[in-house]
Amino acid sequence: MVREHRGFLRKKLKNFDATMEEFSDLAIVVEDEKFHISKLFLSDQSTYFKSLLTRNQEESGKPEITLDDCKSEDFQYFLELIYGESPINKETIDKIVHLADKYKAPSAIRKCEEFLINNSGKTLKEKLQMAKKYKLENLKTACLSKIKTVEEIRSVLSYTTSEMDPSVVGALLQKSLSLLP
Repeated sequence: MVREHRGFLRKKLKNFDATMEEFSDLAIVVEDEKFHISKLFLSDQSTYFKSLLTRNQEESGKPEITLDDCKSEDFQYFLELIYGESPINKETIDKIVHLADKYKAPSAIRKCEEFLINNSGKTLKEKLQMAKKYKLENLKTACLSKIKTVEEIRSVLSYTTSEMDPSVVGALLQKSLSLLP
């Protein structure tokens, strides 16, 4: 299936539509779009869904869960990632890491963090902000290791240090002291 995204057509990397219904035991509805998936696989990938599905265990028949707080396109990217595809790029990373964090999906978070470290195109400051927001320690360490000059320290500083991770502020102070003559 092809879906329009920002004026261009994007082919879905994996289908979760009605063609997968007979192979699934769970339907998740997002913005009136049904995603047919495996409860076992989803609960193995996400502690959020594991908890949700465990609470709803009494239900007989095929459960259907409605998610009101995300977009179907973003949920498609999230599912593609946990099912082994690579939907991460500079346009999708923010959406995917948000859902991976929200739905407590460690392998998806790890893949997002690897992308951010290796090839996201984001600035060091943006990456450090994401590292703080989503508790991405490897990303934080990678960013700090790239900072070598006073200009690079300035480039990552926020006007209000309350926005910054205290450990980053401390590391930047240490780096700045090492740069003094």
